[in-house]
Formats: sequence, C-alpha cells, structure tokens
Amino acid sequence: LESSSDAIIEVGAVKFDPKGVVQETFSTLVNPGRPVPYRIQMLTGIAPEEVAEAPPMDAVAPRLQQFIADHPIVGQNVLGFDLRFLAAAGLSHSPVVYDTHELAVLLLPLLGEYSLSALARHFDIAMPGHHRALADAQTAHEVFLALRAHAAGLPPPVLAEAARLAAASRWPWRSFFGEMLNEATPAPTRARRAVEPLVPYEHSRPVEPSEVLTLLQSLRERPDILPQFEERPEQG
Repeated sequence: LESSSDAIIEVGAVKFDPKGVVQETFSTLVNPGRPVPYRIQMLTGIAPEEVAEAPPMDAVAPRLQQFIADHPIVGQNVLGFDLRFLAAAGLSHSPVVYDTHELAVLLLPLLGEYSLSALARHFDIAMPGHHRALADAQTAHEVFLALRAHAAGLPPPVLAEAARLAAASRWPWRSFFGEMLNEATPAPTRARRAVEPLVPYEHSRPVEPSEVLTLLQSLRERPDILPQFEERPEQG
C-alpha cells in the first residue's frame, strides 16, 4: 500500500503504561471516499457498506491526534507503513518510535520471518484470522511485551554492550536497552554479615610452624586478604 495513492479504511490503537498495562483503546472505521478493493475486503473482512457510513479521515484525524498526543509510538513495521499514512493525514507524533519488526530482527536473528503473524506464532500469541486495525494493534502490543521480556532475559554483559553501542546514537532503542540493563542488574546492597568479636584465649599457646606455613600458602590464592604478601621462592 502507498500513502500517496491508497486510503485508510480503519484505524486502531492501544495506549498502555510503562509496565505494559492497557489504559485505553481507539478504534473506528474510515470512509476512504472510494471503492474498497476486493482483495482488501477479503483481507480485512470489512464490507463496502460498512465504510460508506463511517466518518472520513478528516473527521477522524483530530480525535486520533488527541489520542496519540506526544506518546512514544510502538508498532509492527510502523516506520515503513503506519507513520507514512499518519503524515499523509496531517498528523504529528513523538520522535520516539519503536518498531517491533526492527527489534525482532535484532533479538531473534535466526527466526527467518518477522511478519506480525510470524512473531505472534513464535510467542504463542493468539491472532484473529482477519487483519483488523485494533486487533493488529493489540497483537503488536503483546509482541512488544514478549520481545521486552526476551531482552530482559539476556545476560547483563550483552545488554550492557547493546546499551553502550546505542547510547552514542540517535537510535530509538537506546533507552530501551538501558532500561532492560537496569532491570537485569540487581541494585547494590550495603548489608554485611555481622562479624563476631575476637575473644582472647585465657592462656597463650605456641603456634606450630606448620600452621604458619599453611596460612602463608593460602595467601597465594587470596591476594585480597594481604596485598603486601609477596612469595619469594629463594626463602622457601
């Protein structure tokens, strides 16, 4: 589909908080002002008479603009598809855009196929048979959460390297990897085990040379205990 020649017949969006909990949804049919191609009817299950009674995009745009506001945009292939249609309709959006297709290619390099339906199958996410706007947005939301959980399970050194490489760029995912690293790295703690106080013996006892030798030999593997210790073979 081309934003310069094709028209929108349905809009669907999901608003969720940083924890992934859905807060609100937006869904409406749109009158494209032209006949709906048969292949689109088969793909979406939307009949021509349904959109004939729907509002035009000019009437939908202000409500949709209010819904998306300046929130980050998350979606499947939004860079190559959705955002072009939003721009054609005169809508603005946040510069922060997370494309789940792009993230899936990065996190699942051996998957082979990265369509929304393929990612849904990979993560065992149920997806309706027809491509409806709200259902696709809901599926993209679940795929994003699944990808985020997958990223959070990566070893901290991998996340640290990804965050380091992305930090110097304008890549939208740079903050994402930093957040995943913070979640994966436990916060430092100052709690320490209580140390029992030393209690002197009532009577002194001689120290066997073998005990001293055993102690000094153990320092070979624990330089942190006595940094000044230096082994000198010629004195052995």
